[in-house]
Amino acid sequence: MTVFYKHARSHVNISGFQGDAMHVRKSGTIVEGVRVKDLYDEHLFDMAHRDAIQIIPSKIGEPYYQFAGGISKGIALRNNFIYSENHLQGIFSSDGGHVNLTIENNHIVTNSPHHISIAGLFSGVINQNITTDLSLCPINLFPLRVGGNSDGQFNVWVIHFRNCPYKYEPLKNIINTKPYSHVTDNRTGSMIRNTKDVYLHSFNYPKFRESVTQIQLTPNDIRELALDFGKQDK
Repeated sequence: MTVFYKHARSHVNISGFQGDAMHVRKSGTIVEGVRVKDLYDEHLFDMAHRDAIQIIPSKIGEPYYQFAGGISKGIALRNNFIYSENHLQGIFSSDGGHVNLTIENNHIVTNSPHHISIAGLFSGVINQNITTDLSLCPINLFPLRVGGNSDGQFNVWVIHFRNCPYKYEPLKNIINTKPYSHVTDNRTGSMIRNTKDVYLHSFNYPKFRESVTQIQLTPNDIRELALDFGKQDK
């Protein structure tokens, strides 16, 4: 996998690499004009969860911030080119929430079903991202996930909040291209559900954040704690 930075003095060459090309961790980060080329390697073809650009909300002093409902703000990904003959995922975020996230004018070509897949999108703009035949990229939006799923047992998804400054903005405020046939919006858990997962509504986000920062917890502990701050949606 090779990452090229537009207008940069040098290229970043990564060989024999099986992970993500780029992590975006800091609020306010702008990634523009980056080229990610995933060179074909047969043993990597079916390897899942390799991302070109992964957004991971982070906070100094809180190592599991993204698993504890951490929020990124004002990140922008524009005019980037991602190419893979493997199953490299394009722009991806599975943990944490995102406020005022911009993803626009990116060209993403991959065999993965995840061209643009974001969990926990509260607000922002996702527009004019194209794929192989210049059609619009598939977009998958998921609820906020809490605690990850490192043991493979179940996910905890937050589909509705109370006493919270954040809410899931309607799709019309995020994507200006209609119809939304290229978009799967499952942030409120209304479309697709995994029977072993837990979906929480009336989630008291401020109280949860207050509690989770008082003691050191593993992601699995955070997942269990989250169950005390919302009601399970059947």
